[in-house]
Amino acid sequence: MRVIAATNSDLGRMVADGLFREDLFYRLNVIPVQLPSLRERKEDIPLLVRHFLESSAPMARRPPGRHGLAGSDAAPDVVLLAGNVRQLENAVERAFALSVGRSQIEVRDLPPEVQQARDLALSSAITLPEEGVDLRRFVAVIERS
Repeated sequence: MRVIAATNSDLGRMVADGLFREDLFYRLNVIPVQLPSLRERKEDIPLLVRHFLESSAPMARRPPGRHGLAGSDAAPDVVLLAGNVRQLENAVERAFALSVGRSQIEVRDLPPEVQQARDLALSSAITLPEEGVDLRRFVAVIERS
């Protein structure tokens, strides 16, 4: 029998702290695979989104391939969510379900936390003057704010 398991917890530390069974840890830890976070693999996001859209289509009784995220105004916002594949999947499924009757997913179809992250990213944009900046003073101003 083979078991594939995933966690975001540090099982080695949990074993040391007595919070996870040592025998189970060694049975599961035969071939550990470290997978970087989705934020570090942004090139995977379009593939995952396409997969989630295609797998959502039959459940929604909608034809696959006739619904898109790429090119829609929501596409950049999905990247803001891209820390976790499950989160990304849930956001795409939700947006797909709320976009009935339209060919593109829109920002309003995305979960509130994605919309809030988008608003925060837009409001915290930093612009640098063309004449340059005193870096120490600039960093001090940012740290104060």
